[in-house]
Amino acid sequence: MAAAGGRSTGFILESFPRTADESSVLSENGLFPDAALVLEAEDTDVIARLLPPRLARWRRRRRQLLERRRQKKERKRRRREAAIERRRAKLQKEADKKKAEREV
Repeated sequence: MAAAGGRSTGFILESFPRTADESSVLSENGLFPDAALVLEAEDTDVIARLLPPRLARWRRRRRQLLERRRQKKERKRRRREAAIERRRAKLQKEADKKKAEREV
């Protein structure tokens, strides 16, 4: 797989070809592998190795999502409370103004 000068001209086909059509495309184009490697592993070994990191990543993303939702909800609550407070202040000002007009 190494050409003159030490530079590789080969490639790796992972999980390819899987079908007869894919095999025929390779042979029609004159691509024949120099070697093939078949790895076998028990499902339980693969799951034990791959699941914990994926699960940890899912948990981290889930925590981030829930935190963003909590922050968004908190911002919305603060904006609502601020709007209510502004409206209260406006109504109180109007009430004070009317009261002052009646006293005069």
